[in-house]
Amino acid sequence: MREKGDLCRYAGLWSLAGNLFWESLLYVGIMNREQSPHWAWLVTCPETEVERVVYKLTENPPQGGIALRIVRGERCMTKASLFEEWSRAFRFPAYFGHNWDAFEELLDELLVLDEGGLGSYWDEETSVERAETLLVLIKRTEALLRDEPEESFKTLVEILRTASLGLCWAETTPQHTLARMLILFQCGPQQAELMRRRLRAAGLTDFGECAAIPRL
Repeated sequence: MREKGDLCRYAGLWSLAGNLFWESLLYVGIMNREQSPHWAWLVTCPETEVERVVYKLTENPPQGGIALRIVRGERCMTKASLFEEWSRAFRFPAYFGHNWDAFEELLDELLVLDEGGLGSYWDEETSVERAETLLVLIKRTEALLRDEPEESFKTLVEILRTASLGLCWAETTPQHTLARMLILFQCGPQQAELMRRRLRAAGLTDFGECAAIPRL
């Protein structure tokens, strides 16, 4: 029979393996577009775990830098509350119109780096952040727009896809330099199948998926 100390050591190694798995996965997603082309990931693990890892990632960012935005799904159950929460998290200018068109326009503009950093297109110095990657963590995604028709969730996903792929700027001359935006849709393991169905129903079929290695 193994001693208690041995079990603790095994548990510690297992937990360390989980941490390394997570950090390696996020570094691959951020640093290597060819190896990991997804702009969206479904992350099925406790929110505290993924939050810890993304904060650590910003402390030791890859070349170019990372800006982190955290959105709380339970504060986005209606369109009105979603606009408030994203405006807070993304530091939208005061003139934000709190509708889908204004939301899409500001999100597209946020990623333009021509003037020196994220938000520099808005010409508001307090909003500028120098980073080539914008990592967006949406916690408790199962609550996102829960009180709205599912068409609203589909609209949000399409706006995020368009911004992440830089589609609105595709025919701009000269071409803008854009930050890369990665979206982490977090939910607990119990909500994983629900979120797979929601994302696919919203037209997002090509998303990455990951879960942390279980801890003892």
